Amino acid sequence: MIFEIFKIRQGVTQNDDERRDQITALDDAFKDTNTKYSEIYKFLYENLSILDSKASSLLTFNALGLAAISFWLNGVSTDLFHVLLDIGFLFFLLSCLLCLWVVHLWWSTTGLLQQRDVHLQCVIKWRDRRTIQYRIAWWMSFLAVILITVATVIHSLGVACYAMELSNIDCSTTFPEGSWGIKIVH
Repeated sequence: MIFEIFKIRQGVTQNDDERRDQITALDDAFKDTNTKYSEIYKFLYENLSILDSKASSLLTFNALGLAAISFWLNGVSTDLFHVLLDIGFLFFLLSCLLCLWVVHLWWSTTGLLQQRDVHLQCVIKWRDRRTIQYRIAWWMSFLAVILITVATVIHSLGVACYAMELSNIDCSTTFPEGSWGIKIVH
């Protein structure tokens, strides 16, 4: 299952004979207008296109998150704040990995096109697998955003505590300098 993404030539015709066979198989698969096969096929591939689009968008979002965290991690001391950012970074990376599996290119082989029921089952299997991969990727991105939000709120409260010189809060105890990414400029 996982190693299928490394089969670079899977479903790609190798020569003119295979291309002619595939054209014949496609012609046979879609010439019978009295059946719903072509409509079902079209519907399933629209589902895969939607998943590809969503996964591509999530990859873009994750890239922005990774870039922001990378910039932030550069100036942060090693403390709980840094750990939360690291975990968020890992969640974004794992989400990217799953999204790359979702957008993995797969073509129907000629032999598969000649077996309508098997072909449809295969496409449904791919759609279902990619749906699960996308949903897990989405949750990982969501968790990364939650972690980063929590870290950012705590960091911002600490900075505000020092900046506003709040008299009712001991900032140095609640938000010690060097923790939560707080740096005091004297």
